Amino acid sequence: MRRSKADMNGKTYDMNFSGIFRNYGPLILLVLFVVATSLINPKFMSFSNLRNVLFQVSTVGVVALGAMFVILTAGIDFTAGVGVAFAGVCAGVVFGITRSAAVLILTAVGIGLLIGAINGLIITRLRIQPFIATLAMMSVIQGLIYVVSEGKIVFLTSPVVDFIGKGNMAGIPTPFVIFLVMSAISYVILNRTKIGIYAYAMGGNEEGARLAGVDLKRYKLYIYMLAGLMTGISAVIMICRISMVAPNIGGNILLDAIASTIIGGTSISGGKGTVGGTLVGVLLIGMISNALNIINVPAVWQDVVKGLIIIVALYFDVIVVNRKKK
Repeated sequence: MRRSKADMNGKTYDMNFSGIFRNYGPLILLVLFVVATSLINPKFMSFSNLRNVLFQVSTVGVVALGAMFVILTAGIDFTAGVGVAFAGVCAGVVFGITRSAAVLILTAVGIGLLIGAINGLIITRLRIQPFIATLAMMSVIQGLIYVVSEGKIVFLTSPVVDFIGKGNMAGIPTPFVIFLVMSAISYVILNRTKIGIYAYAMGGNEEGARLAGVDLKRYKLYIYMLAGLMTGISAVIMICRISMVAPNIGGNILLDAIASTIIGGTSISGGKGTVGGTLVGVLLIGMISNALNIINVPAVWQDVVKGLIIIVALYFDVIVVNRKKK
């Protein structure tokens, strides 16, 4: 027998096994993974290791929030990884001239916003598919990274930089606090503003949203700018964590961010996803990476594992979508 219940907003949740897993799957997997890994290696749950995990997931987490908004519209953004590197490089160059942490932050965030705006304009004004548009932009940005940096490394020395990258707030790593703040802001945007409402609408039925009067070009631009903003903030966290800027930073951020988003329940076909699910997905991917490091799995094999996780998550997403169509 199929049972269901409704939350305070009237949204219905299935109460059978498949429904429970579909609604709370990421959280269930996170709990099971933590328990299993702790039994295998007790060091996994040590305070120092968990603190390290929170530091590590923050950069990816902020990018994943931006990716969530884009994927909700049935879009994709391949510029996140190189965007973090480019925003960081530009910020590092400016910091080398001004020695101002405030200018460094503003530059990184500004470059992130600019990348998002360009992506949005190419997609909405030139009518190029997000896959092609952001893939081409990824190549452009990759080249600009080396043009701007000239292959040089810039070291960052500032109390503000140290606080953002290595500090604590009430015992919680500052980078993770920033991630939580951005998660809260994302929740408000997603559930209390037109940007969030229209993101769901565009992903669920873009033609229906257009016929309902939604300005698709305008709100898609906003969403890609929001993703760019997240990229810039992530760049700030990363360069402050490592206290330096180099052309090769931001390596696996894109893969980890997309994996976190999909595992967190955001449907690649659009129209479905939550901030809470993304947060859990980020923690799960972060803990998987950490556990693989603890048991000394080579970095190349870690990428293989993450890739397989994405495939499995996409497979389950396809199953859910196909069931809804029946």
